[in-house]
Amino acid sequence: MYKQIPLLPILIAGSGIIISVIIYLDQPVHYTIISTAVIILLLSILTFRILKRSEEVKRRYASKLEAENMRVDKMTTFVETISSGSYTADLHLSTENDALFQKLFKMQEKLRSTADEDLKRNWMNTGLAKFGEILRSENDLQTLSDIIIRNLVKYLNANQGGLFVVEEENNDRYLELKAAYAYNRKKFISKRINPGQGLTGQCWLEGEKILMTDIPESYVNITSGLGEALPKCILIIPLKVNDETYGVAELASFKIFEEHEIDFVEKLAESIASTISNARINVTTKALLASTQQQAEELKAQEEEMRQNMEELQATQEEMQRVSAEMSEQLRVINATIATIEFDLSGIIRDANENFLALMGYGKEEIIGRHHKIFVAAEEANSEAYVKFWKELSSGHSFDGEFSRVTKKGNAVWIKGMYSPILDNAGNPVKVVKFAYDITSEKEQQAKMKKTLEEITATQEEMQRISGEMSEQLRVINSTIATVEFDLSGKILEANNNFLALVGYNKDEIIDRHHRIFVDKEESESDAYAKFWATLSEGKSFNGEFKRLTRDGKTIWIKGMYSPIRNKAQQPVKVVKFAYDITREKEQQVQMKLQMEELTRLKRDEN
Repeated sequence: MYKQIPLLPILIAGSGIIISVIIYLDQPVHYTIISTAVIILLLSILTFRILKRSEEVKRRYASKLEAENMRVDKMTTFVETISSGSYTADLHLSTENDALFQKLFKMQEKLRSTADEDLKRNWMNTGLAKFGEILRSENDLQTLSDIIIRNLVKYLNANQGGLFVVEEENNDRYLELKAAYAYNRKKFISKRINPGQGLTGQCWLEGEKILMTDIPESYVNITSGLGEALPKCILIIPLKVNDETYGVAELASFKIFEEHEIDFVEKLAESIASTISNARINVTTKALLASTQQQAEELKAQEEEMRQNMEELQATQEEMQRVSAEMSEQLRVINATIATIEFDLSGIIRDANENFLALMGYGKEEIIGRHHKIFVAAEEANSEAYVKFWKELSSGHSFDGEFSRVTKKGNAVWIKGMYSPILDNAGNPVKVVKFAYDITSEKEQQAKMKKTLEEITATQEEMQRISGEMSEQLRVINSTIATVEFDLSGKILEANNNFLALVGYNKDEIIDRHHRIFVDKEESESDAYAKFWATLSEGKSFNGEFKRLTRDGKTIWIKGMYSPIRNKAQQPVKVVKFAYDITREKEQQVQMKLQMEELTRLKRDEN
């Protein structure tokens, strides 16, 4: 603030100085009076102008100060509003040549952008968590589809939605509408879409999302209580996981879907696809379990019928000798050791054990680096089914069953086994291993037994005995392989269900326990048993027949192989055992021996 100038004292002092000067100069009195009056008048005018200009300066500075105070107040209010979380405040000030306002405005824009991104991120995470609970809450695919599409349409504030799932019928794949929300059913009478049919079929075929904002009038209308209207946006997303499409989700809305909403639907689509895949696996597993149980019941009924027939076939010595010879051949086949061979994912042979080489008649150097097709007929090797077989193996699928193969000499053999992909730590297939054993003789014997059964239809005693033997043969042939894994010291690492059923344990009862729980105390404390595991840890395999104890202390006999597994440096890292139950065969050998001795005695008595 400026200070007011004291003009009156200055005026009096100035007048006194002028009069003194005039008197000093010895001027006339009247001249002195006139001069003094003029001087006073001039000083008065000068004083008036100075005072007037001082007031104008005062008013101008006051106005400018008031405007600056208002500007500071507005900026303070603006900053406080932003601090409270509101990013829509306006300064209501001119932005020209105001650097502070520009910086505040940029700060507001940056905070608004950050808040919007946080809001979108929280919205997406909340949605994924919500749908994660939904996907875990229901196993029925139809019910789950209804819940998913209803909640998805609501969460996106869309207006219509449909969920299509890939189905297969007679090798014909198509999309079926599993669930719809707010759809006009009159426009969706057909719920089946073929690959490439319409935008939905195109999305399925190409596996890429489709976003439309220019909607044809004939495409779809959104129906409400007030009428029908054309949507502004259509979003079609494939339900895809691991490059396989399991279905398609289609959404329609009056508003344009934002980028973060589309990203959310794409992420959710993968989770939905994974859930659909798991649901299908569960359905398939239940169906297989039901089928297996039914087959088990049928086999049990057949076994009982054949057991009754066997009791009536004891009097015919000739038939007994024939069946005994067949059983001997059957036991020879069953007692054959397991053959193994390794391939890369394209089918090129990498390794094979001696059992496999002996089975197929090759030397190892003759097959390493060659393709698996050398073991199959030319017609099969050139078929689409064969190409598909290796393609599915390379993607991680296993195959087991009975296979017809060709030896080096061109002879046909039948093997029973499994092609199993080996996975790395990331769960990706790295090679294929086949476990197999020769069932050519069993195949021949099955044909022979069928013919024999037709020939002895009229003889009940012979038919019952053969049926009993066939029941036992089918039981042995159809038994699956049991596997168990150990570390190099003999501690159990893993076991499949066949092995657990064989020894009567649950998995948690044997994991981390030693192999000695399956042998008697005398054997487990012997030097031979210690040498057995020491030799295995050095990389040597063992195969043959072994006596073992179940959980209940029951003695069983198994036919199998202990085989060390090596790492890339060819050092043993663990031991795998492949085995199957031969207890019944052992018991039958004893019974057969007793029967033969009894028949020999009877024949000797008759003579």
